Amino acid sequence: LARRLIISIILFSSAITLIITLLQINGRYRQEISDFHSIVTQIETTSLESISRSVWVVDDQQIQTAIDGLVELNDINYVAVSDEDDHVKWFSGAYSENNELHYRFPLTYQYRGKELTIGYLVVKGSLSNIYDRIVTELLLILGSNALKTILVALFVLYIFYRMLGRHILQLSSLARKASISGEFPDFFIDRKKSHLSEDDELDLLAKAFNDMTSQLKKREDDLRILAEIAEQSPNSIVLTDCDGKIQYVNSSFVDISGYTFSEVYGHKPDILSAGKTPTDIYKDLWDTILSGKVWRGELYNKRKNGENYWERVTIKPLKDKLGEITNFLATKEDVTDRKNYEDKLLFQANYDQLTTLPNRVLAMDRLKQSLNASHRNDEVVAILVIDLDHFKNINDTLGHAVGDELLKEAAERFKDCIREDDTVARLGGDEFLVIIPKIHSFHNAEIVAKKIIDALIKPFVYEGKEMFISPSIGISIASAGYSDPDIMLRDADAAMYRAKEEGRNRFIFFTQSMNDEAIERMEMDSLLRKTIIRDELEIYYQPVIDSKTRRVVGTEALLRWHSKELGEISPNVFIPLAEESDFINEIGAWVMFNAARQIMSDSKNDELWLSVNVSARQFRIDDFIDVIDDVLKKSGLQPNRLKIEITEGLLLSDDFDVLAKFKQIKKLGVRIAIDDFGTGYSALSYLKKFPVDTLKIDREFIMDIVTDSKSAALAISVIQMASHLELDVIVEGVELEEQLTLLIKNNRVMIQGYLFSQPLPYLEFVEYISNNLLINSST
Repeated sequence: LARRLIISIILFSSAITLIITLLQINGRYRQEISDFHSIVTQIETTSLESISRSVWVVDDQQIQTAIDGLVELNDINYVAVSDEDDHVKWFSGAYSENNELHYRFPLTYQYRGKELTIGYLVVKGSLSNIYDRIVTELLLILGSNALKTILVALFVLYIFYRMLGRHILQLSSLARKASISGEFPDFFIDRKKSHLSEDDELDLLAKAFNDMTSQLKKREDDLRILAEIAEQSPNSIVLTDCDGKIQYVNSSFVDISGYTFSEVYGHKPDILSAGKTPTDIYKDLWDTILSGKVWRGELYNKRKNGENYWERVTIKPLKDKLGEITNFLATKEDVTDRKNYEDKLLFQANYDQLTTLPNRVLAMDRLKQSLNASHRNDEVVAILVIDLDHFKNINDTLGHAVGDELLKEAAERFKDCIREDDTVARLGGDEFLVIIPKIHSFHNAEIVAKKIIDALIKPFVYEGKEMFISPSIGISIASAGYSDPDIMLRDADAAMYRAKEEGRNRFIFFTQSMNDEAIERMEMDSLLRKTIIRDELEIYYQPVIDSKTRRVVGTEALLRWHSKELGEISPNVFIPLAEESDFINEIGAWVMFNAARQIMSDSKNDELWLSVNVSARQFRIDDFIDVIDDVLKKSGLQPNRLKIEITEGLLLSDDFDVLAKFKQIKKLGVRIAIDDFGTGYSALSYLKKFPVDTLKIDREFIMDIVTDSKSAALAISVIQMASHLELDVIVEGVELEEQLTLLIKNNRVMIQGYLFSQPLPYLEFVEYISNNLLINSST
C-alpha cells in the first residue's frame, strides 16, 4: 500500500508538475519570440534608413559596419543587403536554412520626388539559441519539481506509516495469524492518545474489527457445532453449488457411497446414479429445486464398489439475501434395508415363499381383474385347479424336504405350459391354480391341461431317486354369469375332486352336480371339526387272534363317526378329509388316549395289547413322542401293551428324524407295527434298519391265495421272511377258513378279519373277549 501510495503521489505530482512546466515553457517560448520581434522592429525603425543611404552612395565600409553591428544583436546570426534582383552584395554572419526566423525589408531612397527600391535588407534569427535556453530552463524546472515531489512523497509516506500504515500492517498480521491458527485476538492501536481526544477513524476501525472477530468467533463456534452435527449424522449430507457441483460431503456419505471427498469434489451427484431411476423423476427433481422449492423422493444409486442401494433424499435450495439460489443442500438416508424389507413383505404378502409363484391373495386379485376385463371386452377366462396325486405319500415317506423340491420343480414345469399373459399360482400345499384370460373356447383350456399332464410324465429326480407324480385338474370356464372369483375357484376345485374320484391323472370340466358335492364336502369338513365336542366319535375294536391258540391277544382301535346331521360316515370318507388338515393330529391323540383308557378299564384282560393307527402327518409333528408319553401316564397303560401302527411308506423316507422317533418310541417301551405291508412299496431292505416289532400284511395281499398259487407262495414267503427277522406277523382281512388253513400251515401268525370278528363297540368287544376265553378254556 505504501509503495502504491508513493507511486501515486509521484505520478500525480509529476503530472501536475509537467503540465505547469509545459505551460511555463510555452509562455517562455512566446516571450522569446516576442523579444526577437522587438529586435527586428528596432532594426527596421533605426537602421533601415541609414543602410538605405549607404547603399545609394555605395559606401561599402559603412554598409559592412552597419550589418556587422546588427549581427551582434541577440539571436541575429545573419544579415545581408541585396540589390533589387535579390543578388547579395553585402552580408555578415552565417547563413543557415534550419531553425531560422527570416525577415526581408525593402531599402528605399527618395530621388527627385520618387521613392526608389534600391535593394533589400535580409535579417535571419536563430531559433536554436531560443530552444537551448528553453530546454535548460525546462530541466531546471523539472529537476527542482522532482526533488520537491520526492521529498513531499517521503514525508507523506512517513506520516502515512506513522498514522495509518503500521496499524494496517498490525491488523494484517492479526488477520494472517487468525487464518492460520483459527484464533481471533483483539486489535489494539499502539499509539499515545490524549484522554480528551475523540475517537478517530482508526479507533472506529479497531472497534469494528474486534466486533467482527467476536462475531466470527461465535459463527465459527456455531459452524464447528454444525459441522460436528453433520459429521455425526448417520445420513449422507451433500452440498453443491448452484450448478449442482459437489462442494462438501460428510463422513456418512463416504461410508455409505464408498467415494472419498476428493473423488466427488467438483462432480455432479449423478456419478452415483445406478441408471435405473426414471428420467421423469430427475426432471421433477430439477424443476422443483430450480423453482426454489424443496424436493423429496427416493433414488436408486450405486456405490463405488458397484453395489446398488436406495436413498430417501431431501434437497433444499439455499438462497442469498437477494433470494438468488447459491447452493443446494441434500440430506440422504440409506433406506436399502427398509426397501428390501418392504419388498420382502410385499413378496411374502403376494408370492409363495417356496416356489416364488403368486400366492392365493395375488392369484385371486388377478382372477378378479381378468373377470372384470372379460366382462368389458366380452372375453372368456378359464382357470385350472391342479392337485398333485398322492403327494401326501411323498411328504410322509420321503420327508418334506423332498416334497418341497418336487413342488418347486413342478412349478417350473407348469410355467413352461402357459403363455406370458397367463398366471400360475400356488394356492397352498400341493394345490396350484392356472388363470388363462382371453381364450376363444374351452378347447384352449383343454390344451393347457394336456400340456400340464404331459409335463409331469417325466420323473422327478432328487439325490438319485426317481419319483413319479400325476395331476388331477379341475377346469372352470368363466362366462357372463361369473363375477365372483371365489365361486369360480370353488367350482374348479369341485371339478378337481371329481377328477381324483375318477382315477386321477386327468382333467374334468366343472358341472353343477360337482358344485353340490363340493358344498357337501365343505359341510362335512365343518361338522368333522365339531365331532369331539359333540361326542360323535366312537372307537370300535377288532380282535386279533393267535392262529395256534385261537385266543384274543390284542385289538386294533378303529374310529367311527355317528353324525347327527349326516348319519353314519365311513372312515374311508372322513379320515382322508381329516388328513387334509391338521385335525388328524387332534383326532389321533383323542383315539390313542380314549382307547388306552377303555382297555385299562377291563381289569380281566391285563395282557391284551392295543394297536392304534398313526398317520404320517401325525407321526411327524414335533411333540408326537410327548403325546404318546402323556397317554401312557394319564391312562396307566403299560408301554408294552401299546402298539403304534404306521404305513410302510414312512420307512422309505430314509429320514433321520423318522429313525430318531422310532428309537424314542422303542425307548418308551412301546411296540411298532408296519401297517398294510406289501401294498405300495418294497420296504424289505428297511426292516433291518428300523426297530420294527410287527408286520401287518394287507388284505389285498392275501385275498387270492386260495385260488392263485403264486399269491399264496408270495404270502408264505413274506411270513417266513418275517419269522427269520424275528418279527410278529398279523394277517389282515382273513374271511375264509381256507385262507386261515393255508396261512397257518407250518407258520404261527396272528389273524385279524371277519372270519373271527368284525370291528365291535367297546362293550361288545369286552363280551367277545369273555366268550373267547370261555371257549378256549372249555377246549
